[in-house]
Amino acid sequence: MTFSIIDMVFVALAIAASVGIYLYRRFSAPPFLLQRWAKDQAFRILHSEYRYFSQGPFTWRLSHRGVSVYYVRVRDLEGLERCGWVRCSSCWGTDKTEVHWDDTVS
Repeated sequence: MTFSIIDMVFVALAIAASVGIYLYRRFSAPPFLLQRWAKDQAFRILHSEYRYFSQGPFTWRLSHRGVSVYYVRVRDLEGLERCGWVRCSSCWGTDKTEVHWDDTVS
């Protein structure tokens, strides 16, 4: 079975497009989800830090590929600041955020 140049170019473009879409969703979705979560909860993000290894209450057993964990400091509409851990996951159109607050509220 032989393939023409056009067939090989089409397959290469399809693979490149798939990889591009995956990388775009992998690296752009979590910050977007974090911002959307803050907006939905009427918070202003003062500081956010992506956590590679130290994931707070979200242990490695709970986190998996496609999941990003952030340590955040936010301010609500009343001016109260809170710190906590936010886990953002995006998988095939299903977006989810979970939060665990630190005990202190300032």
